[in-house]
Amino acid sequence: MLLVAVVSGLACDAQNEIKESLNRHRQQWASQEISSYRYQLRVNCFCPPEITDPVIVEVRDGATISVSYAATGRPAESRYFEKYDSVDELFLVIDDALGRRAAEISVTYDEKLSLPTRIYIDFVKQAIDDEIAYDVSEFETLK
Repeated sequence: MLLVAVVSGLACDAQNEIKESLNRHRQQWASQEISSYRYQLRVNCFCPPEITDPVIVEVRDGATISVSYAATGRPAESRYFEKYDSVDELFLVIDDALGRRAAEISVTYDEKLSLPTRIYIDFVKQAIDDEIAYDVSEFETLK
């Protein structure tokens, strides 16, 4: 089962609700002390394929050690993914969108692990092509 939180139109109550959900899930994620893991990340935006092609992110002992394209295994340029190449940084993406008062924020969390599995952000409702989404799949804990 997945949990979903949505903020639309930046109503104060909705913003508080997503902030509370973010804090709760971030705390639950941290309490599990998962420091080595791998997941697939797909960034959906009006961006070049170097950014939108799915990548495999590997984190060991809390540090990102590799980001490679899922289809080829070739390394991805870190500059494209350094702001969201770990679960902790994905939480920061949500926090940043709240701080910037995005027009719409939608977050889906994994119920068991509390990590975000889908983040959708529309910064300006009337703007075209400013939307961005982050999809996390195939998460696995590493030993």
